[in-house]
Amino acid sequence: TLDLSNDKYLRGGLYILWGGLVLWAIIGFHPEESGTILQSLFGTGFPLWSMEIVYISLTGGFLLWLLLMIYAVFTFDLNIRQLGIEIVNLALLFAISHELSLLMSFAIYFGLWHSLASISHEIKIFREQYPEFSFKTFVRDALPFSLISFGGIAL
Repeated sequence: TLDLSNDKYLRGGLYILWGGLVLWAIIGFHPEESGTILQSLFGTGFPLWSMEIVYISLTGGFLLWLLLMIYAVFTFDLNIRQLGIEIVNLALLFAISHELSLLMSFAIYFGLWHSLASISHEIKIFREQYPEFSFKTFVRDALPFSLISFGGIAL
């Protein structure tokens, strides 16, 4: 996570921009599938967008995000390593979204990527309160609920 506690607006803007880029990559690279789902949700037709619009908007959004991140690196002494990690994360998510189906892209992002960050944060908090708490303990305690979840999804 980004340590931009000095500027909540910049932090919030970066998170929203990052999340928007990921969601747009997942949805944007699959206009026909996304259009069908959006039409069934909202009951109205959605125009199909061209891939040029997706590439241009993702490039523009990424450049804006990158400029804001560079500003944060120099203004708040943000770790340059963290910037590199975030660039790699975005690049991988863009590639996954481009190469895989809409459903697989959503599953990988929300089922794995997004939840792993939450899990590591939760483990960190548990370790502060219970020093003996480990990843193994977390998996053991969460496994029954995960299996129930996967069973429900399989139905």
